[in-house]
Amino acid sequence: MLLGDSDGNRYTPFIIFKVKPSKDSAIQQENDSSRYGFGVRNWKDVCNIRAETELEVFGNSKGWWNEKLSIAFLKFHFASRVLKDYVLLLWGDFSGHWTASVRKYAVEFNVVLLKVPPHATPVSQPADVTWNFPLKKSSPSAMLA
Repeated sequence: MLLGDSDGNRYTPFIIFKVKPSKDSAIQQENDSSRYGFGVRNWKDVCNIRAETELEVFGNSKGWWNEKLSIAFLKFHFASRVLKDYVLLLWGDFSGHWTASVRKYAVEFNVVLLKVPPHATPVSQPADVTWNFPLKKSSPSAMLA
């Protein structure tokens, strides 16, 4: 997930990898709460990637965005800022962005969520390509494997 503002600033991206969940629910809960969804064996590599790239890296069984990651994204980017001004955040129509918990969390931090219609993708695609190319080019080979 990429974030930029109207002044052309780009902020720390969120990357999600598909990881095999632990068969033990207690261990998986620890992975989720302590290691961003990754197991002990992968955690050292993930820490290195995070340190080298300054990316926020998460793992889950689907390798896909969800409600929990939407809240983590809002918390990371907006929880520590001064709340005097509102921020407009344009998000796609993906259901994980629009749950009651996500909308409530956004309100707490003066983030106004606006849904970009599905048919508007061609309009936003050039920015997506422009931002993703340097990210992919500079990413360590371990991330692309």
